[in-house]
Amino acid sequence: MRHHLREILMSLGPIAQRNPARFEADEPERVPLST
Repeated sequence: MRHHLREILMSLGPIAQRNPARFEADEPERVPLST
């Protein structure tokens, strides 16, 4: 299980570095939607 999660994180790593704005804006967007 942990090995599988590591594979996912390794594959998501480059994506997060490529689109940092998308991941950073993910949290603030959740606040207005939940209210």
